[in-house]
Amino acid sequence: MFYNCSSLITLDVSYWDVSSVEQLQYAFNNCSSLITLDVSSWDVSSVVYMEGFATGVTIPTVTYDATLIAWAAQTVQSGVTVDFGLSKYTAGGAAETARTYLDDTKTWTIQDGGAA
Repeated sequence: MFYNCSSLITLDVSYWDVSSVEQLQYAFNNCSSLITLDVSSWDVSSVVYMEGFATGVTIPTVTYDATLIAWAAQTVQSGVTVDFGLSKYTAGGAAETARTYLDDTKTWTIQDGGAA
């Protein structure tokens, strides 16, 4: 979708309805200047492919935390692989619990920058 848009800095996707989308792979791949990617309001319950979703992107920790928490609260597909680039989540709190749930219970493979 925005693959290799390295000059893209801001993009408001919070209002997008992706509830029927199954494939989001490489959507924001290599958008290395993108600092406002907030997908926490997205309904990702239908998504089965998200490889390379945000490779090279660093989402602010508070936004990434909100995304993990919101997505873990949904009825999501199992076995999804998603890449959040260098984004970091807050260790020891709700975001880490949500990430662990997605990883262990829903068998997601989440690539990110680790704990903040």
